[in-house]
Amino acid sequence: MDIHSFLPDTEKAAALAAAALFLGALGYAAVRDLRTLTIPNALVVTLLVGWGLLAPAAGLAPRDMALNTGAAAMVFFATVAAYAMGWMGAGDSKLLTVSALWLGAGAVLPFLMATMLAGGGLALLVTVLRLLPNPLPHPLLWPNRAAGAAEAVRSDLPYALAIAIGAVAVLPRTQWLGLL
Repeated sequence: MDIHSFLPDTEKAAALAAAALFLGALGYAAVRDLRTLTIPNALVVTLLVGWGLLAPAAGLAPRDMALNTGAAAMVFFATVAAYAMGWMGAGDSKLLTVSALWLGAGAVLPFLMATMLAGGGLALLVTVLRLLPNPLPHPLLWPNRAAGAAEAVRSDLPYALAIAIGAVAVLPRTQWLGLL
């Protein structure tokens, strides 16, 4: 019996490491955004570099990598426009872009749809919680309580949670699970 038969397939190990990195980073981003309304640039850079290293190691074809990059570029330009209009934060734009890169060109539209649905639910939930007379003691749910109901509807949302939910919803249909 050959010693190599006991070692894991390198591509499968890279795909598993990639899935763990992506899901772990999204989980961290969601928790961090819930607590601070920020998504660290270092996290986005880590995901970008991780994809650049792990995608080819996991056996992703150069053509697929190019398609994923193009899809992520389209998401980036659209979200930068949304950021310029004040509709989303810069961290949300960057996290959506790098998530699109990871999920792949074929999953971008389902990912964006799932993220929008999760974001709508999150917005509704947070708005209702902010309007309660005796809110739970979480400062991000009520950033400016003195401003009243209008501020409750307009305030920032921890959108990384919606992004993570959207990504997890479509991850089973992406190339990553096919590589495992």
